[in-house]
Amino acid sequence: MKTIFILLTFCFLHNASAKVYTIKAGKHFPQGIHFAPFIGNEISRVIKFDDTAEYYLGNVNQYDINKLFGFVDCLSHHHSNSVRFGWVWNDQTQRLEIHGYTYAKKKRSYLYISDVALNRSYEYKIQVKESEYVLSVNGKSVSLPRGCKMKKAIGYRLYPYFGGDEVAPQEIRIEFDKK
Repeated sequence: MKTIFILLTFCFLHNASAKVYTIKAGKHFPQGIHFAPFIGNEISRVIKFDDTAEYYLGNVNQYDINKLFGFVDCLSHHHSNSVRFGWVWNDQTQRLEIHGYTYAKKKRSYLYISDVALNRSYEYKIQVKESEYVLSVNGKSVSLPRGCKMKKAIGYRLYPYFGGDEVAPQEIRIEFDKK
């Protein structure tokens, strides 16, 4: 009995820092206000997508990059200077693709990083360098341009967002756990 109590306590404490962001059908953002300043050289999260990340739009917007997390940099706006991970459900390959996604001096760039499995946790890390960001997941990394040369990134955090033109076709849940 004592072993079961310890195990249940460990499971509760282990998941105490987990947060599930739920984007409702017909919406772009999770419900609630999500705002926090960011000052630093690195951010990492352990993230798990469940089966709700598999979606079908039936048009070219299927391949728009949805946003996962990141931050605004250079004391600016997210369409001026920012870095994020993005994700796409590729209906052709039946895989969840992870991309790096940045704005540097209002110029958007993105690069495919890796596929990730549903219902499995991965560490996602963004490192700030002098003139670039290094984004890593699943043992793979890409570098994308940075719009300023400040010693630290200064801005605000960016949270999950579905779409560009499209809203979420169904409820989508993404579990975040601080590393």
